[in-house]
Amino acid sequence: MAVAPRPFCLVTGCRGRSVPGSRKCGTHRTAPPAKAVEPVYHTAEWHRARARTLRDHPWCEWCNATTQLSVDHIVPLSAGGGHEQANLRVLCLSCHGKRSAEQAHGRRDWVRPDGTRETRIERPSIGRTMQNMQQQVEGPGRGSPSGTLPCIPAPTSE
Repeated sequence: MAVAPRPFCLVTGCRGRSVPGSRKCGTHRTAPPAKAVEPVYHTAEWHRARARTLRDHPWCEWCNATTQLSVDHIVPLSAGGGHEQANLRVLCLSCHGKRSAEQAHGRRDWVRPDGTRETRIERPSIGRTMQNMQQQVEGPGRGSPSGTLPCIPAPTSE
């Protein structure tokens, strides 16, 4: 009677066969469990720092909203920041989401460590851009009298 081969280990990428009575190979079955990481936001230090920050600044620092407030780390904990008062600021959930989205896209320098925001170049709206293009073609008046494009002289070589 033929014996069916044991299934492969359930650990991704492992090509070993599972041990009888388990669904993992001998290496992964005896591996110690991953070390539990203490959640940073469940410590007494964080709760005290958060309460102090919300008490001192009960509004969003970006849009001045007074509802749905959260406390943001200027320098993220993953980048070496801590719960010091100088590293915390109050943002509403909307602004905090925008800040987090910017960080997720790799633009960590968008908010400097001192808390100031980098200036961004204002892009004109499409309507304003179309007006500018039309003025360049028509000139400063309501349009050229003949309805033709203005003549641009050819460059001369001296």
